[in-house]
Amino acid sequence: MVRPAFLALLPLLTLAPALPAQAQWIAVGRWGNETGFRYVQPGRWMVLEQGGRVEMSAEGDNHLGRLTLSCGAGDPRGRMMFDAYRGPGMAQSVLSPEQPGRETVTLIVDGQPFTGTFEYRPNDRYWLADSALTPDFLDALAGGVGMEMRDASGESVTRFRLTATGAARAAIARLCGI
Repeated sequence: MVRPAFLALLPLLTLAPALPAQAQWIAVGRWGNETGFRYVQPGRWMVLEQGGRVEMSAEGDNHLGRLTLSCGAGDPRGRMMFDAYRGPGMAQSVLSPEQPGRETVTLIVDGQPFTGTFEYRPNDRYWLADSALTPDFLDALAGGVGMEMRDASGESVTRFRLTATGAARAAIARLCGI
């Protein structure tokens, strides 16, 4: 006997593989759009190419934060954005004496550290690093297994598995030349 719950999920299962080009994060763990989405495990890097830009993004373990790397054909320097984070590990104060607030962050890919500075955007609740995408970092990401993000004090902010990073790396190289 076919269960009603299965019948209700059947349309979603058939839509998931054929998500439109404008797919994006619509909620924690959900990639697609409001009419068709699929659940994505933390650490699976999703790629979005449209309008001459490419983004690769993934959620941290336990859906703790989302890291997005992006660049465009006319702006190949690349940027990194960290959002959807509500933990204690990153400075989030609009009362910080330095505005925009800055946070030194180290991304450790399989033991190899990459350090940069993120600026906190309090109105949008995300951290942004410009010119953060280097060939060495992207190559490590593509060949890596795991990455840990640490704040300025060395405390762990979140961890990312590096699933499907090779395809994302290839898209950034092809479109942005990094």
